[in-house]
Amino acid sequence: MAGYIGGKAVNLSTSGADIGGTTNLDAVDIDGAVNMATTALVTGVLTTTAAPVFNGGFTANDGSTITTADNTTQLTLISTDADQNKGPVLDLFRNSASPAVNDIMGQVKWVGEDDSGAQVNYARINTEIESPANGNEIGRFNIITLDNLAGSAGEHERLTIRGTESVFNEDGVDIDFRVESDVSTYAFFVEGSTGNVGMSTSNPDGHTPQTHNPDKRSFVNYTTGGTQFVAGRSDTTVAAGNFIGGYLFKTNDASGNRFGGMIATADDTGGNGNLEFFSVGTAYDSSTTSEGHMQLDDNGDLYLKAGAIRVGRSHGDVYTTFEESVTIAHAGDGSNDTLTQIVARDGTGGDQVFRHVRRNVIKSEIEENGDFLSATDSYGQVSDGRLKENIVESGSQWDDIKALQIKKYSFIDAELDAPNMLGVIAQDLLAAGMTGLVKQKFKTDAEDNPILDADGNHDYIYTVKGSVMQMKALKALQEAMAKIETLEARVTALEEV
Repeated sequence: MAGYIGGKAVNLSTSGADIGGTTNLDAVDIDGAVNMATTALVTGVLTTTAAPVFNGGFTANDGSTITTADNTTQLTLISTDADQNKGPVLDLFRNSASPAVNDIMGQVKWVGEDDSGAQVNYARINTEIESPANGNEIGRFNIITLDNLAGSAGEHERLTIRGTESVFNEDGVDIDFRVESDVSTYAFFVEGSTGNVGMSTSNPDGHTPQTHNPDKRSFVNYTTGGTQFVAGRSDTTVAAGNFIGGYLFKTNDASGNRFGGMIATADDTGGNGNLEFFSVGTAYDSSTTSEGHMQLDDNGDLYLKAGAIRVGRSHGDVYTTFEESVTIAHAGDGSNDTLTQIVARDGTGGDQVFRHVRRNVIKSEIEENGDFLSATDSYGQVSDGRLKENIVESGSQWDDIKALQIKKYSFIDAELDAPNMLGVIAQDLLAAGMTGLVKQKFKTDAEDNPILDADGNHDYIYTVKGSVMQMKALKALQEAMAKIETLEARVTALEEV
């Protein structure tokens, strides 16, 4: 390239620069503008005293480095376009003619030094090809950090975003996941070491998920079709008695946590299970197969393991006439009530322990002292001859009825000073040989366990078959009537003589 600068001839060629007859100058000082219509080759360092301006942009065919000695911005991309489209734009373009799955399309690194001066990649962002198929292109985005979680320094994927999912902690190391809210440092927390999930707690092992709803309510709602809450166990090795899942309520005191609620335990290996219900305050441990206070088994049968059914004014906000009762009612309150009720009480003789009422009329009642009331005064028994066999005449009952000793007495627990009852004594019947009228009944407690006497033997009481004794009395009455009729006939015959 030839020309004149400052009145001197300038010749630039591939072999050097010749200005004013001087060949290959070591330095050229140009105070004015330089216009180069072709390629300028600089084989050394190009130094500028001000920021160069490239009005037509530039292309670098090799790696470039921008270095500053301060904390100012090293690279700024500015778009002055005022429309609503994207801008500025930074493209990382891997121009490969053979793209393949897992190809890294671009990478941004954050590089620093450690305290020994060694250069370290502390964090980086990778983008990869998950699928290069035309029409089904899928990308993957990874955030990777350097850490010491696995016992030695190494890189682990913290966040992976791929075509079908977004994954935190893809490498499965001990990394906690925490979401902070305006009122809680641990609004949502996943403990990396255990996999337990907590809400508003840093200790999900304590089973203390909470809610900051001001009404202390948590809602799971679906607009149509209702909502289902499922606590499941999906392994196929479950054995009878194994814990399946539960819904528990927690409280605590100085001695530790207490739980109550409902859990499910396997009843067999075929997928069937029982529901166990615990009162709040039970020291429940889900790793055990402890039974609840109440159980609904896989057949639909309901069992009370301990305690009793209690409904009454002394038990919460349920109000009834009686302190402790089981009531089965139909048609609600009013004149058309049908009511069957069992009452547990230690009252006076006339207090009912069972009653059936229809339209406010007592149809049947058993009182605390054992009296039975019937609105129809009818006591039935199964007597259809088609259900009986070995039917013969009873024979005479005269001697048995004649041998009966009718006594007056009172029960010990009544604590009376004089007799108030009329009846027979079982031991008198046994002494008279009427063993068929006496039955031995062994004593048991509320759990059906044997009650022992002072000698350690199973204690018992005697009961009397009153209905059989009534039949004997009727037979003896027939015999007496026959004798009376015979005597009446004789007297009539004598009177006619």
